[in-house]
Amino acid sequence: MKKPILLISAIFICVCATAQTYFSAIPDFGGDNHEGKIFNIIPLEDQIKVIGALHDSIVPGLEGGTWQLIASISYNGELLNTKLLVDSIYTDSYIYHKRRIAFKNDSICYIYDRRNIGNPKLNSYLVELNYLTGEIIRSKIIYDTLSTYTGFLATDLTVGKGGEIYLINVFYATGANPQMITVLDSNFNIIHQSIIPNFDRDNSTKFSEISAEGNLVLVGISLGEETSVWYESKLFKQVLDENYNSIDFKVAPTNLDQSILGPDIYPVIKGCNGDYIIASQVVKPTDNCEFCLIGIPYVVSVSPDFSKVNWETRMFDGDVASSRPEFSIASITEVIDGYIFLGYTDGTHDLQTSALLGKVSLNGDSLWLKHIIPLQWDTAQAFWFYMEDIKTTPEGNILIGGYVSDGINQIIVPWIAQLDKDGCMEPGCNSVAVTEPNALTNDIFSIYPNPATSYIAINCKASIYEKCVLSIYDLSGKLVSRNPFVSEDGSQLIINIPGEVNGQFVISIKSEQGKLLYSKSIFIE
Repeated sequence: MKKPILLISAIFICVCATAQTYFSAIPDFGGDNHEGKIFNIIPLEDQIKVIGALHDSIVPGLEGGTWQLIASISYNGELLNTKLLVDSIYTDSYIYHKRRIAFKNDSICYIYDRRNIGNPKLNSYLVELNYLTGEIIRSKIIYDTLSTYTGFLATDLTVGKGGEIYLINVFYATGANPQMITVLDSNFNIIHQSIIPNFDRDNSTKFSEISAEGNLVLVGISLGEETSVWYESKLFKQVLDENYNSIDFKVAPTNLDQSILGPDIYPVIKGCNGDYIIASQVVKPTDNCEFCLIGIPYVVSVSPDFSKVNWETRMFDGDVASSRPEFSIASITEVIDGYIFLGYTDGTHDLQTSALLGKVSLNGDSLWLKHIIPLQWDTAQAFWFYMEDIKTTPEGNILIGGYVSDGINQIIVPWIAQLDKDGCMEPGCNSVAVTEPNALTNDIFSIYPNPATSYIAINCKASIYEKCVLSIYDLSGKLVSRNPFVSEDGSQLIINIPGEVNGQFVISIKSEQGKLLYSKSIFIE
């Protein structure tokens, strides 16, 4: 196991393309009160596509509800267009849970879990979508025809070289839950369905692919069972041959039991070197509660045949005595010099509710762990974060997306941000102060950019063990904005600037007791 790191311990130099703009945006997809969500991110050369949802009480021709959408966002954070994905074939269902998407030429295939109104049984809703035009090419409901189980949860899919679709579902059963494979041709005609052998384990697929030999490879989380008591949680790889017989099944020989929390998170990728990279969690009992657990993030590298664990790296800055999971890891991506995972914290035990980013090197060295906090969502307002997807852009930067619950206004809004490969909106935000922070020399905080347009990023280079207040004043001394926050090492706080605000302003940061910690003049264009 790699040595854990709790504080940033290295200095990074960031070289970014001059045409690239870092941003943090809350796009208005057109729903009621700005409500919406981002599920999947698709970075293209000239724009960003997102798959998400909005809530609208009135949609022409249909009843109100939550609607899928595809939107285009520029690389400076501007929302270009939004299109509702209304399916003329299937409109009588409630659809939820996002899954991985699979590319099929100029289209994508994706699945949701679907429930008919008034029917408790779930089915899989499979869609092929032209992501350039937003046109639904075809869709199909996949039913459970092999069992009488009431639970039937879609887990993953992949596309073969001939356009065929391989869809994985899991049943809810007594004991170990079995998985089912459904194979469809490129026109969504079902050509095969069968139960996947589970070897008396509860397996849930989080990544699937077709190997060079033409076999179907499944990777995910596997729970073992003994006399109805769950006793271990491991990462698994299973291989099915062309007749969908299981020809290989292995669990990774990790030092600790690994878990992947939640039915709609997919923190598994195949690295450029062929290894499987998994941002998992170790669920450990806590010190202060007999039956309570805490989730500790780990990044694990496993060899292609799953016989060897190359490295396990712990990334954790929480309280080991916590009585509930503080960290949830949802997605991971590869950048030129390592792997970055995306998750979120729940705001307990003095950790601010926030998005969470962590980075390890290509050989598993822990580099940094940081909290990304839009400042206007302080701890009271940001009831919870749910970060869904992280992707690498053609320029080598990262995009993060998800949604946050606004506890004050009682709404859920989408959030997307573009950062550099070191998780910074300001180049060099991971630099460490070489002396103790001195409030009089402004060493604790830095701001970027200046001049600013759509956002201001404030980097915290040290922890202040008390609440702080950031205020923005115009030159007449009028208070424009007041935002309480907690300064944490490596945190990056983001203020989105309303379009009507421009001119010269003064930013000041004071402790809760009124001590001045930072003051800076900034121009907003």
